[in-house]
Amino acid sequence: MGETYTFSASPKIQMLERDLATDLAELKQEIEENGILQGSPARPFSSVGIPKDISHFRKERELHLKKGLQVAEAKPLLIQADVMQRELESCLKPEYTSDSLPLLLHQFFTDRIHQLVQCKYLHMLRWERFCQHTKVMEQLYPLYKEQMSRVMKEHDDAVQRAQRLSVARECLLMESGDPSKCVTQDDIIIYLQWLVCHLHSVTPIHNFLRVRHQSNLHRSF
Repeated sequence: MGETYTFSASPKIQMLERDLATDLAELKQEIEENGILQGSPARPFSSVGIPKDISHFRKERELHLKKGLQVAEAKPLLIQADVMQRELESCLKPEYTSDSLPLLLHQFFTDRIHQLVQCKYLHMLRWERFCQHTKVMEQLYPLYKEQMSRVMKEHDDAVQRAQRLSVARECLLMESGDPSKCVTQDDIIIYLQWLVCHLHSVTPIHNFLRVRHQSNLHRSF
């Protein structure tokens, strides 16, 4: 890969990077002057994040180019013993480590933001669909307002946590730093609560599918 293409070597790319660095510096200065990042009692945080450094976008472009240059090849012959050995090594290797946990938490809260936005949109659609009479609106509006407040509160919390945990991805891209320092106990507790509830919710359907599979096997014999 390195022999085929050298990243940020052409004069045009270097000029574009200098222009981008200038734009990022101006944007950062404007955000700091307006006081958006400091927040206020009414809005304790901002959805406008701190602009990334130029090295971050250079690393992103490098990863995308490497991914685009990957060409599908003929699959090698599989030896069952080697497959079983790799599966055994995968089972013995811990999934949650000090390096992987920050990335898992960041992905979890990022996905949670999308889910909460969808939840808010569905609540708004249902409110518009069912509350067509004044009497119904008067009765259900306090409940609707309380539910929307809970959704937005959890959404704001997920945004804060995802922004803080984004350091883990930066450390992965730059191959430096300790991302475990940005993880808090509350992050782990929230993730474990969701994981336990998720496992309990999928257990019945998995049991049902296993019973159906065994039933089909008995019928085939």
